[in-house]
Parts: sequence; C-alpha cells; structure tokens
Amino acid sequence: MGRLTGALSGLILVLFLSVSFPCLGEDAGMHAKIRTFMMPQYREKDERLQFIVYGSGADNKGALLFLTDMVVDFISNEVHDAKQVTLIPGATPYPLTNAPTDTRKFWSKLPHSQGLIFSESATLDKTTKILRSDRPVQFRSEFLDVNGVGFDAYQEQRLLHIRSNVTMKLRTDRSSGKDRKAKKSSSPRKSATDYLNEK
Repeated sequence: MGRLTGALSGLILVLFLSVSFPCLGEDAGMHAKIRTFMMPQYREKDERLQFIVYGSGADNKGALLFLTDMVVDFISNEVHDAKQVTLIPGATPYPLTNAPTDTRKFWSKLPHSQGLIFSESATLDKTTKILRSDRPVQFRSEFLDVNGVGFDAYQEQRLLHIRSNVTMKLRTDRSSGKDRKAKKSSSPRKSATDYLNEK
C-alpha cells in the first residue's frame, strides 16, 4: 500500500467515466426544494445509467441546484442493468486510515461503483454542467482515496479538480470481489486509456 500526503494545490483527477450532471428545472425562474433525494442520471444516446446523486436536501433556484450532504456514485461501464446497483442512501466516507481489510470489504459490497464523491454541500450549475463546492470533499475509489478542500467537477472534460489541502492514499493490494470477478472473466482487462476513451 502506498501513501502520499501533503498540501498539494490544484490536484486534478481524470475520471475514467463519462458523466452528465443532474438537471432539474432548466427554466431560470423555477424554484423547488427536495428532501432526502436520489437522482439517477442516464446517458441520452443509449439510456445507460451513468451515476446516482444522493443527498439529504436540494434547493433548486433557476439554473443552480444547491445540494446538501451530497454523495455521487459513479456507475461502472460494466453495469447494464440498474438491478446490479446497490443503493447507498446516507453513505459516509471511510477514513484514509481505514484498515485495508475493511476497505476491501467496503468495495466488495459495491461492485457496480467506479468511485464516490462526498461533500457536505455543493452547487450544480445546470447551464455549464459544473459542480462546485468550497467545503471539504472526499473522493473514494477501489484504488485511490483523496481528501481535500473545495472542488470543481467538469462534465465535458470529465475532470475532478480538488483545490487545496489534498491528502491521497493509493492502494496496490486491491483484491475485492470486483477484482476476483475480473480475473475469472475471459475478456482482457481495460487500460486507463480505454476507460478515458469510452463514450
């Protein structure tokens, strides 16, 4: 297991997934409040589930959607049926100091997920498709965990930019159920480039 800590400013994580942020009420004059929500988002061209946004509240004001206790679950490209997805309302991030066995157990229960973003609050601009926050943020995935302060998530570039106070933990001992299933599969493993080029 490798670990890298430090006050890295302007970390950019290239997300290996194609995302489009949720849209509620494109009309600039619309105002609505939602409590304890779950918003699945699908790709238009083939209606494939891309990600699910969870939260304890959302306030829609015109082009902006203000999210509270936000969790974004990015769905693996290998998922072809929504029934394969384990719903995680109320999920919280495990600490960077989590024991490797506990982390493997966590991800073994989420074979559908490519990664999770947690933040106590965030704002989605539905016009620019950019999700932003000045608050602490946690990114969790099977191979990389990141904590930081402030983030910008860009749909078009598929980038997650964590602004400051970044601490990362890399794992090289990934042996969850997802990896075991991949080893049994007859299809070759995909490279990072393959993930980035997927549409």
